[in-house]
Amino acid sequence: MINPGSCGLPLDCIKDGIPYTILDVSGKEGIAVDERRVDFQKEEYIVSLMQSRQYEEVNIWSRIIIEELRTSREHLFFFLEFAEKYAMEIGDARRPFAASTWKAAFELWQRELKM
Repeated sequence: MINPGSCGLPLDCIKDGIPYTILDVSGKEGIAVDERRVDFQKEEYIVSLMQSRQYEEVNIWSRIIIEELRTSREHLFFFLEFAEKYAMEIGDARRPFAASTWKAAFELWQRELKM
């Protein structure tokens, strides 16, 4: 089984479920490719995530993941890049970032993106 792009954030917006591919290389006639999808209810998952302990304990991370699911666009990489720049600007050399840096960077990033 291979991941044909990204099961967590496929480029086709999870329109018909989460994609995966099975390659069968055991046949004498070459390679057989079977594209499949698993049903995935985004909004139900988001509600479940928002009610979870993860959402309470890792709120910023969870909120970014929710935004990625809702928009079908990458956000985490860009936020981490933004947070790194922000931390450098305020002189926070800690890695991982201080909690206050993490929170302030997220709030500023949200305002700039109007999330």
